[in-house]
Amino acid sequence: MKARGKPILTPGDVPEGQFYRTPDNVTRALEAAEREHLTRHTTIWEPCCGDGGILKVLDDLGYRTIGTDIVQRWADDDDSGYQIADLYDATEAPARAVIMNPPFGEVTKRKKDDPAPFLQKLFDLGVEYVAMLVPVDWAAAASRQPFLAKHPISRMY
Repeated sequence: MKARGKPILTPGDVPEGQFYRTPDNVTRALEAAEREHLTRHTTIWEPCCGDGGILKVLDDLGYRTIGTDIVQRWADDDDSGYQIADLYDATEAPARAVIMNPPFGEVTKRKKDDPAPFLQKLFDLGVEYVAMLVPVDWAAAASRQPFLAKHPISRMY
C-alpha cells in the first residue's frame, strides 16, 4: 500500500531542527518500560510518525500500528500504510494509544487558553494513553500546570 493523501507540507517547509529520527534503542527501551500499558491496546498510533522509525520497531515487536504525519518522510513505495494527516483536522482517533516523539515546537506551542493544544487534541479525540519523548523541562512550565493537573503524567524517563 502506498502512502495516501497529498502532503500538507514538504520536508523543506519544516523549520530546521523539527525532525529527529528516534533511535531504535530508545523506542525499544520505551516499549519495555511501558509494555504493561501498551499491551492493553490493540493498536498504537503515532500522529507525527516522521519516517516511521518508532512504528517500525513496534511492528517488529508485534504491535499493530498506524502512522500519520503532515510531512511525508517515508518512501513513496513504502508499504507501511502511513498517511498524510494533520492531527488538528482529525475528527476521531484511529487508536486509543499513542506513542510519539513529537516536534518540540508543536508540543511547546501555547494558545492563550490552551497551554498544550497538541496533547489536548489527542485527549479530545478520545485517546486514553499517551507516551511521548520530550525534554524533562516540558512538564515544568508554569503555563502547563492546569493542563497537567487534569491530565497527570504517570511516569517520566
